[in-house]
Amino acid sequence: MRLALCFSTVLAAGLVLGSCSDQVVVRETEASCGNGLLETGETCDDGNSNNGDLCTNGCETAECGDAVTRTDLTSGDDGFEECDDGNSDETDGCTNLCLEGICGDGIIRADRSEGLAGFESCDDGNRDDTDACRNNCSLAFCGDGVVRTDLQVGEDGFEACDDENDVDTDLCRTNCELARCGDGVIGPNEGCDDANDDPTDDCNNCQPASCGDGAVQDGEQCDDGNAIQTDACLNNCAAAACGDGHLWDGEEACDDGNADAQDACTSICQVAQCGDGTQRTDLTPEQDGFEECDDGNEALGDGCSPQCLREVCGNGRLDHGESCDDGNQDAGDACLNDCVEARCGDQVVRIGVEACDDGNQVQTDACLNDCQAATCGDGHVHAGVEACDDQNQDQDDACLNTCVAARCGDGVRRNDIAEGQPNYEACDDGNQVNTDGCSNSCELADLGEEGNPATTCLALRRARPNLGSGVYWIDPDGGQPIAAFRDYCDMVTDNGGWTLIGSWTADNLNRVQSANCADRNASCNITELGWQGFGYTELMHAWTGCPQAYGKSTRNQHEGDVGACYNTADSLNLTPPGQGNYCAIISGLKAWNDCACHSGGQTRLMGGYAGGATFWTSSHHIQNTTGLRSSSGGSRIVNYTCSDGRSNLFVR
Repeated sequence: MRLALCFSTVLAAGLVLGSCSDQVVVRETEASCGNGLLETGETCDDGNSNNGDLCTNGCETAECGDAVTRTDLTSGDDGFEECDDGNSDETDGCTNLCLEGICGDGIIRADRSEGLAGFESCDDGNRDDTDACRNNCSLAFCGDGVVRTDLQVGEDGFEACDDENDVDTDLCRTNCELARCGDGVIGPNEGCDDANDDPTDDCNNCQPASCGDGAVQDGEQCDDGNAIQTDACLNNCAAAACGDGHLWDGEEACDDGNADAQDACTSICQVAQCGDGTQRTDLTPEQDGFEECDDGNEALGDGCSPQCLREVCGNGRLDHGESCDDGNQDAGDACLNDCVEARCGDQVVRIGVEACDDGNQVQTDACLNDCQAATCGDGHVHAGVEACDDQNQDQDDACLNTCVAARCGDGVRRNDIAEGQPNYEACDDGNQVNTDGCSNSCELADLGEEGNPATTCLALRRARPNLGSGVYWIDPDGGQPIAAFRDYCDMVTDNGGWTLIGSWTADNLNRVQSANCADRNASCNITELGWQGFGYTELMHAWTGCPQAYGKSTRNQHEGDVGACYNTADSLNLTPPGQGNYCAIISGLKAWNDCACHSGGQTRLMGGYAGGATFWTSSHHIQNTTGLRSSSGGSRIVNYTCSDGRSNLFVR
């Protein structure tokens, strides 16, 4: 979107736009669905391409009716969907609860024509097969073989029996009424039926008046003149028939005289058995011969097994076409609710075995193809969550153990890149301090530079032998109690490596104010720097301006103050002339050897300990001048200067 704005006044920010040629261009940045960031116009953004989870690929929260079927849930989970057609039509096969339309859900499907699979003429939502709507969602009718029990005698549709045939002379009439004497139809055990109650006519109580004389007369079906009830002619001159209650020898296996075709004796007077096409209903499941169904065949997988048991998932029996059947509705166990063995990729999370199951083969989403939840370290980069995943516990390679790409400044030094190669890190301290020894580009500071102090100038000299004299960073005690500081290092005199610990002028011997010997123009306090006991073995006194004027002594095994002898030549034009041989007592350092100074005569230090010092000479005058006071008070540093130079004290 571009907006051209014209102004002729001064704006609040001080911008003056004097004509319409000045334009402010505003670009509207559209949200990018799928980047894992919740932006304007989005109700969610999970950063993946799975359209069947809680957040659709349109960055909208999934809900029933959005025309996208969720695949990330299992039956019983809140929000689970079997279908989602995006409309509010309850009768099209997908309900408004996003469940597939099935017979028994109480909703009559209107999207199937009669004769097509799934057609329903009724659906009362129950499992009662004896009411007006059968369990197969067809309307009950007389002749369907199921006796309705939801109506009373006299109500339209009432059935006293239903033998599912068109024979009107058996015990169950074709109008689903029980056969009876007087109904005008000669039924079982009736010799006649004149549909009246007149006892004076030729048919009385459904028996011809002349029955038994051995001659078949009008109104008689037969008359064999005997009293045998098991032959073809009954004693009432009725022809023997199934349902008359008399077992006809050689013709019937049974005859219980009732209209119940679903008991032990069928409607054709045969002993009921599995496979005869009639389901027995007179037994309970624990009784021998019990039938759940009887379709009259031995076919497998048609809904009724050859053992007359219903083939339905969930009955706890392994029926044809099932790989398992545990008899429960727990979709999270080893057998799914459709009687298929649970497997990774079936979109159902198996409790205790699978952490997830999204039913896809995408290795970069939240659920891996082995049905384990994506985690850092699994070797697969989780899109929108991980920058890398190298499946190892090596913290110092290109991918951290948090699955974040390694970078300079993350606090982890990479060891997988050789020095000189791109992205090599000599160090990584994880901060933005450029002067702490590790730069912001992950390069180490050289020894003696800020952030990487040497312990002494001698250590620096040994590590970097080509360094010249100058100011460097040192830290003799590792930062405790004195932090690293800048100091002057003499890298030339007597092979170098001298650490400056004191500096003063002849006219300022008592001014020992500064604890920083880096500035050689300032006084520096020996004792404050705490040099005692750091293992130095040599002491040197040198003069700025007199390169060859220095003296040194070596540490001995005794405790006490230090005696330092400085031997210089008369040719150096010391001031005053002839007084270039002298000794000094330096307080605060551990014992040093006594020394003798020689230059045209002998000068000896006697009793170099605190509390006083004795100097004597055979040919030169030694002046005990003002200097640094010892710890015990009384001893002094005897100090001479050369040509306005500074007097400097070093150790190494």
